[in-house]
Amino acid sequence: MNRALFYCFLVLMVQCSSSEEEFSSVFDLDTSSDVIEGSVTGSTLSYIYQGQKNTLEWFTCQRPGFRGKPVFVVLADSDQPFQKASFCQDGMVQGLLAQGYVVAGMNLPGAQQSSGNDDWGGAQSLVAVSAFEKSLGLFYKKSFTLHGIGARGRASIAAAAYSKKKSLGLLILGSGVFDLEAVAKQSTQKTDGTQIAELVSKEGEVALEKRSIGWDPSGVAQKVLIYHGAEDQRFPLQSAKAFRDSSATQGVKVYLVILPKQGHKVPLGMERSAIDHLFERLQGE
Repeated sequence: MNRALFYCFLVLMVQCSSSEEEFSSVFDLDTSSDVIEGSVTGSTLSYIYQGQKNTLEWFTCQRPGFRGKPVFVVLADSDQPFQKASFCQDGMVQGLLAQGYVVAGMNLPGAQQSSGNDDWGGAQSLVAVSAFEKSLGLFYKKSFTLHGIGARGRASIAAAAYSKKKSLGLLILGSGVFDLEAVAKQSTQKTDGTQIAELVSKEGEVALEKRSIGWDPSGVAQKVLIYHGAEDQRFPLQSAKAFRDSSATQGVKVYLVILPKQGHKVPLGMERSAIDHLFERLQGE
């Protein structure tokens, strides 16, 4: 039995769940016949942050006849920003379309046409996501239901923080950040350490805490689906495992799939396959 689960059962006597497995690359979807077709829309909207007008870039993708279905929000940052021409073909978007969701995506501050500073999931990012959710509610009206939120890489910081703020039911994190301090120490991308040091200089040590979902998983989404490359040299896999174990003691259902021989950027086909598999595990319980 997993040690975290054993401790949870004997000491806290709360219901919790944790799961880890390796996901073979033979499941990589690399043929065009597997692509789910969807209609895409995209534009920008304005919001106010610290008294200043800002712009965020957004997109939606849905399968024909799926209007009125639950909405799943996905976030992107300047590392891997969304673009209208390829939004529906994105690996995470494809995985969510397969589950019947209407997918709404936005570029966080500093990415593409979204104005503002790239704050690594900080205060402006959360204000922008809140403005986006509000606009979705106005657009879809009575049919709007926000079912969950997801992101890859650095954008996972904002997704995790927003899931705690809104008490969402489902959170999906791909090759994400769970411990910012560990990233600063271990990332092979030199700019990460520099940018994190700048955040700490500006905000103090709290900059690390509020961007590290692994430090305090309490209040995170009820169910968390994670896929992470086994050879990710930028955002350590060990931090994802530590989050999985600590979340178990909080009664959170966490499903972690490790992708062998994969680094930080996971091929879109494998990303889609991993999400398909995670939902199968989730629905099988």
